Amino acid sequence: MKKAFVTIGMMVGLAVSLFLYDQTLPAPTAGSVTIVLSEAGEPLQETTHAFTESDTLFSVLDTHYDIACADREFHPTTDCESLSFSGVEGRILLEIGPLKSDWFTSYIALNVNGEHAAYGIDQLALESGDTIELDLVPTS
Repeated sequence: MKKAFVTIGMMVGLAVSLFLYDQTLPAPTAGSVTIVLSEAGEPLQETTHAFTESDTLFSVLDTHYDIACADREFHPTTDCESLSFSGVEGRILLEIGPLKSDWFTSYIALNVNGEHAAYGIDQLALESGDTIELDLVPTS
């Protein structure tokens, strides 16, 4: 009986040790992207950030910048909960660093390598070497 308890104790200790070891390993870097914050096409800030395979553009922005997203009434909130609009889940970015949009008179456009992005900050696939521009533009 004592031998069984020792064996079980050793197995539990090994499992805990493996779990803790795995938690201390750094996440593998999948690449880096350059984030450009601009207003009406004029660059204000440019920074390169590393990302991992599990990152999304939202997680990179949330980690490195002060951001606010739209709530259901399009008011800025730092909660940045994902919302569903016309069956599409995602977030609407209203503020990032020095860029502040009210959604009605301006918005933050998302461009990847000089082209308007077909996806939002939650769905956009990160590719190493990409330049992602977040540009505050007037609606009119």
